[in-house]
Amino acid sequence: MDETLKRSLAFPLSNIFSLVFGGLLNVFSILVIPIFFVYGYFVKIAEESIKNKSEIMPEWKKWKELFIYGVEHVFLFCLFFVLPSWFLGKFNFIIDTIFSIWIILFLMLYPFTICTLADKKKISFCFKFGSVLLLIKKVYWEYFLGGVVFASLGFIFSYLNPFLEWTVFLPSLINFFWYCSMINYFSLLYKKSVKI
Repeated sequence: MDETLKRSLAFPLSNIFSLVFGGLLNVFSILVIPIFFVYGYFVKIAEESIKNKSEIMPEWKKWKELFIYGVEHVFLFCLFFVLPSWFLGKFNFIIDTIFSIWIILFLMLYPFTICTLADKKKISFCFKFGSVLLLIKKVYWEYFLGGVVFASLGFIFSYLNPFLEWTVFLPSLINFFWYCSMINYFSLLYKKSVKI
């Protein structure tokens, strides 16, 4: 297995408290406000992974910063994924096709888009798709490998979720674990790509 991938899959276990706390906060994302802190935390992981501050999961602190990061992250996710998904099936075939292509492109660019937000600290850079694509091109094989691995894990976890729903906490913890691993992996790739 790729060394970076192996390290990223173990990354959430580097700070059990942050992992468990994130899983608990994820449970309460249904209340809306907590989701901004959770999504902000993912940007924080990207930031620290890119800056090489630590190979350990960040502590839950600087709540104002996490919230701002979260608002920006959720805005990007809604603009590029939720909104187009909502419009699917409401127009004719051509418009639906355009929205479908847009969603697929976003899912392809999404990891490095969040890394760009964490690195540049300005949401405007996330709309420079050409720059994001150039970074992906430099590490395309590892980017593709990571996409396949994390998409497969996501599929497996989503299959297991119905069997774990009675615990309430476990599906949220697993989802949080998966997301932290994925963000860490693509952040390390992003850092490598920037240096090439």
